Amino acid sequence: MAGVGDRGWDGGSAWVLAVDPRAEPPVLAVGDAAGARLQGAAVPAGAPLAVVVLHPAGWDAARVEVAVAAVAARLGRPGWPAPVPLPAPEAAAWRALGLGLLPPRARVVVLDTGGPEAAVVDRNGDLLASPAAAVAADALGRTRPEDLVALARQALDAAPAGPPFAGVLLAGVLPPAAHGHEELTAVVARVTGRPPLLAGDPATTAVLGAGALGWAAATSAAEGAGAGRPGGREPVATTARPGGAGTPTRLELPAGRRRLPWLVLGLGLLVALMAAGGLLLGHERRAPSPYTYTCEGGVVVAYSAECAKLAPSTGP
Repeated sequence: MAGVGDRGWDGGSAWVLAVDPRAEPPVLAVGDAAGARLQGAAVPAGAPLAVVVLHPAGWDAARVEVAVAAVAARLGRPGWPAPVPLPAPEAAAWRALGLGLLPPRARVVVLDTGGPEAAVVDRNGDLLASPAAAVAADALGRTRPEDLVALARQALDAAPAGPPFAGVLLAGVLPPAAHGHEELTAVVARVTGRPPLLAGDPATTAVLGAGALGWAAATSAAEGAGAGRPGGREPVATTARPGGAGTPTRLELPAGRRRLPWLVLGLGLLVALMAAGGLLLGHERRAPSPYTYTCEGGVVVAYSAECAKLAPSTGP
């Protein structure tokens, strides 16, 4: 009987489905060898290698389980693998990395307006990790740009020491600015001293990142497993059982850390050099770090707004 593991590697039929159920209808993306792209209501034929379901990082296990079950009931088909949950901030960070926005060592705050919530994600070479719990908005649901940036500041303050701060990555639908007030992007730039990180349309950053991450995890996990096959690879959705029978299994995405395939890492750096026109190389160490802000007097801080706190008092 044909199964997931019977599809040819280069036949164009292997794919991963990413679902953002927070919108109605859910936003779908497909990840495959050609990259990640948004998908309409119709999905490719056959069964995906994995179904990745986005959720806010601050959700507890019970709420995540309900969301995953709802996606399985709504979109699942016979023969499909069980959906795998993935925190939206980590998916968004992967999208930014794939576009070459993250230096080799960097700390970003993913500001997801869908919660809203803010989460710190660190890149250390070929690893992405979330060093602290996400910070969600209070029950009042304040969504003013100033409140959202304060949420990012709170998440950054709560995280332990780590790589240099590289900026705020925006994800989710950006809130409209009130008449006469600054937009969220402008507030981020003013407060942090650097423009926000935008990995394309913030509204689709996480779901596209989930599609790309699901595909990279599936294919990298398969490396070396199919040495006897032409090309040396086989789909990750097949696992060996006693007696040699293969059976589809769900894709496991470890919580907290994602190992980046060197191919993806190399492509991300190549995109960075091509798209930025040498911008990263041009930021040689004119300051103690290109990912900090230097106040008058040479004091280095993460946010430009901190300079006011360091200024001498004018009172008695």
